[in-house]
Amino acid sequence: MNIFEVVEDSNSLFKSKKPNVFERYRDDQLSKKRGAFFVRLAIYIYTLLMAVLRYSRAESDKLKRIEKNKTIYVYETQNQKRALSVLYKEDKEKHTLSFHHFYSADSSLNEVLPLILGLISLPYYVIYFLFFDFKHRILIDKYLISFGYYLYFRFFLPVNVTNVVVANDHTERLRAFAHACKTRSIKITYVQHSPVNSAFPPLNLYDISMLDGQSSLDTYMNTGPVLGEVILSGAIRNFFLKTDVDLVCEHDRKTFGIGINTLVDVKKLTGLVGDISNKHPDHKVIIRLHPSQMKEHSMFSSIFDSELIHVSGAWEQSTMEFINTIDVLFAGSSSIHLDALAAGVLAVMVDIDTEFSDYYLFQQRGCVIAFCDFLNLDVSRYTDVCACSIDKARYYDFALGMNSTQQQVILKNCLNKIKENKSPQVL
Repeated sequence: MNIFEVVEDSNSLFKSKKPNVFERYRDDQLSKKRGAFFVRLAIYIYTLLMAVLRYSRAESDKLKRIEKNKTIYVYETQNQKRALSVLYKEDKEKHTLSFHHFYSADSSLNEVLPLILGLISLPYYVIYFLFFDFKHRILIDKYLISFGYYLYFRFFLPVNVTNVVVANDHTERLRAFAHACKTRSIKITYVQHSPVNSAFPPLNLYDISMLDGQSSLDTYMNTGPVLGEVILSGAIRNFFLKTDVDLVCEHDRKTFGIGINTLVDVKKLTGLVGDISNKHPDHKVIIRLHPSQMKEHSMFSSIFDSELIHVSGAWEQSTMEFINTIDVLFAGSSSIHLDALAAGVLAVMVDIDTEFSDYYLFQQRGCVIAFCDFLNLDVSRYTDVCACSIDKARYYDFALGMNSTQQQVILKNCLNKIKENKSPQVL
């Protein structure tokens, strides 16, 4: 691949038509007044200036300090870090690298040089988007980022790096990084950090891919060629959530949790809270907002102003901290259902989004129960129903329901595979 093909591939998620990711991204950016071509360029320049400011404060790139024979764990979000942390905490030869300074790591990449390198392609992509692909013009900043990241890691990643682990296969930064590693014959392992869908690029850049379950592999096989070794490891990010996940919670907290996101329909949510309160008037309800809903916290708090209703946010507590305080999880079509089941918490699918969709087929496969079934369910049967859901959800998460000893065996095998996945040392 030449560099322009690398950039195109690194942004293929937004060119996919199944599902139409770009339209949703464009509408979201328009709602935030970020949907104009020159606004995207301004955001890119702003990001570069902020990187320069951090650099001037001595928060510079530490890549040169990576020691020989270290395994490099790379992430750019908190969820990716969580997916890798179970592995690298057990790895005595690890070095963590964050693409963003606000996620703690052994090294934090300062984007000054990658973003400056991205500007090399600015004239080309201005012409490209304004005259040849006007529809996708608001992707220009992502294309510049991919160009700069590929050049940077192609030529400036220390020569003693032979083995890297990532937890994302489709964002512009990490996809370009993976291409750079491939070009330099650096071995790369991919660890799945969230459910995959048909819009994702093919699983074709990695020497080893550690997937949650058969569902993920089936999805990738439908998107294109699957190259390298595939290991159905289960959702490693959910390992060791309980002392023994066979001991599901006793459901005596008298607290229900509702997980929502930006697609929520407030009217439907209000109706759900009312139905739950009528069925269990002595139970507390926690409504947990998505990370992108921080600005809406006060609005939801005013709507649900009640002694037994609490509105929290993902920025206040992790997913598992939230789940470990509740007896039952209510959510739309979201991967948080699998997180709940991993902790032994009953998962209920509810219609609270603008359009109801069993996107991952959780309800169709019996991994969650419908709200109407919950209303007829006695508290004494929560544990049995949850155990049944866990059994059926192993299609999505191979390790679901395994105890800590079984998870430890899987983790050890995965770490051994990562250690064996090293390219010859460059002299």
